[in-house]
Amino acid sequence: MTPLWRRLISVLPLVVSLWGQPTLAADDPVSIQLFGYDKRRHEVILDSDAPMASRPFHLSGPERWVVDFPGSLYLGARSSLPGIPGTPIRGIRLRQNETVGGVRLVFDLSRASEFTLTSRPIAGGKWRHAFQIQPDSVPDPTPTAEPPTPPVQVVEARPARPETPRPRPRTDRPVVPVRQDRSTKPAFQAPPGLTLRRIRHGWQLSVVTS
Repeated sequence: MTPLWRRLISVLPLVVSLWGQPTLAADDPVSIQLFGYDKRRHEVILDSDAPMASRPFHLSGPERWVVDFPGSLYLGARSSLPGIPGTPIRGIRLRQNETVGGVRLVFDLSRASEFTLTSRPIAGGKWRHAFQIQPDSVPDPTPTAEPPTPPVQVVEARPARPETPRPRPRTDRPVVPVRQDRSTKPAFQAPPGLTLRRIRHGWQLSVVTS
């Protein structure tokens, strides 16, 4: 046996072991298996089996934020997400686009907005591509307890006491006029040696002095 045949026989087991292995072509699409929204982290996520390139841009009339993933293939079941409260996102759509040659992700917006895309490896050799969504206001799931209403004190109304009429002065008594003595002459004569003199309230006897 020549040395050439010996070399061929030595590498034959390796050729047989590689015969059944699938070959990965350079143009094989990246598979996207998951599309959803992580409420805890406020992220719109896509999970793929390998890293993938993205191409974001903005469209108006109506307002949209579009991200193309060329060379990707979506294998999931969900194709849309509802709007996210507290954000300008009215809805999210995911479609396979022939023009792009991959997957197109569309954010339907109430106003012009942009979202940052970050990619990180996760378990199982997969990659997670996340759009961070910052809500305008995150509602508190715990309802605010209203302060207790103080009890209303009911005061029983008491009947008003009747007023006792005050006695009024009697006006039915006859008024007796007081006579005033306006005479200028006394009613009696002064004895000798005395004289009568008119005073304010009557007459006064005075001794006559020489």
